[in-house]
Amino acid sequence: MTDEHHHRPDGAADSGPRLAPLAEDGWDPSTRELLAPIPRDADGHVINVFTTLVRHPELFRYFLPFGCHLLRYGRRRTGPGNC
Repeated sequence: MTDEHHHRPDGAADSGPRLAPLAEDGWDPSTRELLAPIPRDADGHVINVFTTLVRHPELFRYFLPFGCHLLRYGRRRTGPGNC
């Protein structure tokens, strides 16, 4: 395991993500392309769920249609999704 993984002994308090999101300075051109259509927060950052999933590009590609489906047709729909 690399230092981006956090070990949690049983009963330990949550000290952060088990797999850290990929920092923007670590994005290669294909990662930038995958994240380009993803909305950014008020500070201009892509939210952590996407920057974590993009560590596995194939998983990321499959997750997006699933996530869009949940946004559009999930039980608690409050408005149109961004997908």
